[in-house]
Amino acid sequence: MLEISSSANIGINEYLKKAIVLSELLTLVCGNQVNFHRQLYYSEDGKNLEVWRKRVDYNFGIDSIVDPIRISEFLNQTIHNYENLTTNEKNTINRAVDYLNSSAHGYIEDRLFRVMLAWELTAHEYCSDSDLDKELIQLKKQLQGTVKNWTKEFPERNKNGFITTRVVGSLEWEKLINKLIKLAESESLHLEKIGIDFRMLKELRDNVAHTGKFNDKHDSVKLFGLLDKAILWLRILFLRKVGYTGEIQIPNNNFLVGKGIMEFIIK
Repeated sequence: MLEISSSANIGINEYLKKAIVLSELLTLVCGNQVNFHRQLYYSEDGKNLEVWRKRVDYNFGIDSIVDPIRISEFLNQTIHNYENLTTNEKNTINRAVDYLNSSAHGYIEDRLFRVMLAWELTAHEYCSDSDLDKELIQLKKQLQGTVKNWTKEFPERNKNGFITTRVVGSLEWEKLINKLIKLAESESLHLEKIGIDFRMLKELRDNVAHTGKFNDKHDSVKLFGLLDKAILWLRILFLRKVGYTGEIQIPNNNFLVGKGIMEFIIK
């Protein structure tokens, strides 16, 4: 049960907004979408109001990353920071967290796909486009020239630059990988400890997007290891975004063990 009190004379909507903020923050760390349907309001003159209103998008998911005994510490550290995020930041984080929390079940292809979408959403929100390296810039120019000459001969096949976009746009995957690395570095996450193969994650995501499955045979242990790391480190990144500096829980030999979040940060 969540109890909120205020000495100020505020309306019901302000209490509701605060409860939603708290539920969104708890969703970030608990691995399940924290929700509420019943609201009880009490006034000093003894009057009370009971409201039943079901909220949508209730998902079950991964284990909590913060021990329940530390939830008060977590909320005290993060609530004001979270409230000060922009609307776009909140929407991005909440949508990405929904992807992460729903990745606990289902086929490994679908789970990795959703986790990669969460990384992409976050990278696009927080990182500007990165430039290609000089070798790929040279390749891009050559491809553009080749397609341009080909279009002169077959103009009907490249209406509105469709072929040009498809051919040259194939290099955009490198920009995304650079953005993912930049995203991790933006919160001083220890890239050596992360050990996520962003290139492999992107290739797997594309396989699922185009065919619904992985094109090649992959070692299942490696795939599940990649999934676990991708989930854990994005959650750590979100905790950094809301200013949490306490202890988190991480899997170790099928048990959750406590680690200070700063152990994962480059000092």
